[in-house]
Parts: sequence; structure tokens; C-alpha cells
Amino acid sequence: GCEKVTGEIFAFVNSDDLLEPGALHYTARAFQNPQVNWIVGWAKYFDNSGDEWVYGPQKIDRAIDWFLHNPIPQISSFWRTQAFARVGLFTEKYLWSFDYEYWMRLHFVAGWTPVYVRRCLGDFRLHDQSKTVSKPGNYIPDNIALHKEYGKYLTGAQRKRLAIEAKRLQASRARSAAWEALKKKDVKSARRYAMDSVKAAALSKESWRAVYSAVRGR
Repeated sequence: GCEKVTGEIFAFVNSDDLLEPGALHYTARAFQNPQVNWIVGWAKYFDNSGDEWVYGPQKIDRAIDWFLHNPIPQISSFWRTQAFARVGLFTEKYLWSFDYEYWMRLHFVAGWTPVYVRRCLGDFRLHDQSKTVSKPGNYIPDNIALHKEYGKYLTGAQRKRLAIEAKRLQASRARSAAWEALKKKDVKSARRYAMDSVKAAALSKESWRAVYSAVRGR
């Protein structure tokens, strides 16, 4: 499909998702600035109950920020099609994280940094059959592989800093999972997550507090 693109601005919408009303006109106006190559707005999740969650782009002030998380909501990302001539099309190597890999390529290979805009441009639909909900763990091997591929763009000091912050982030996520499990009275899972948090951050008081609460079961 990408090979048949004839326009100057590109975005793609998965079958479950939606663009916000006015998103195309808004981005078209933004691209009238010839210095702008890539625009990213914020997005939101929604489900069949009508609930909504804000999903904003993450900070990208440092090179390592691109490795700590996928900073770009795909549904709210628009870029100039000249990117395809500069860095190629989407790869088929990463089935689950092909969009994340492309953001890395645009930034580290093409040298582009997105312009963040203060507008919701698109919506992700969550349901039991969606990739995000049904098989979230499938993204992990892809992300590990692409981080390894693009690690060559980091300096030695940046790689060391990334290792430290990645451990902290891992511990934080495990702690959050432990507390959520305790709220649901799932003590077994809470203990497992709490221990994962300690393994990632053995000197963290917050991690040991989670272990203490998980052992007590409350």
C-alpha cells in the first residue's frame, strides 16, 4: 500500500481506529511550514463501554528516551512521504513493532524529530481481539530486537545511562503491577511482581515496601 502513495503527507489508520474530526485539515495546515517534516499530536483510547483514556506522546529530549518507551502514538503521527525515499518503507522484520521501528529510523537515520502539537488527532479502539489487548507480550521480543539494532546510535555513556534508567522503569512498572494485584486480592501475583521490582532495583525503598505489603497480603 505504501508503494502506491501519491500524496505529500502520510498517515495510516488501522481498521479498529479513528481519526478525530478535522485532523486532516489541521495537519495539512501545519505542513504548510516547509521546515516541518513530521507532526505528532496526542491520542486517546476508547472501548465499547464509552470510557476513554488520554494517550499522549512521550518526552524525546534525549536519545535514550526513544529506547525507554515507544514515544509516538501511531494514530496521531503524520509525516512527509519524502521519508520513503530517504529511509525506505515499513519493515516486515518486526510484525508487532514495525511502527516503533519506523519512528526510530526517521529519527536516527533521517535525522527527523517530530513537532508535537496540542491537539488530539486520533483514537485507538480497545477490544478483546485487538493486538494491544489480546497479545501485549508479543511486542516485547520485537522491542528488544529493535533496541539492539538501534543501540549503535548511542554513545557509550548514553548506553550506560539507558541501562540504569531502564532498570528503574522496569522496577516502577513491576511495583505498579504489584499494587494493582493487591487491590484485586491476588496475593500470589502481587508477590511475584514485588520480587521482580526488587530484582530490578534492590536498593529501592518503594520496591521493598511493595514486597512487605505483598508478603502480608495487604
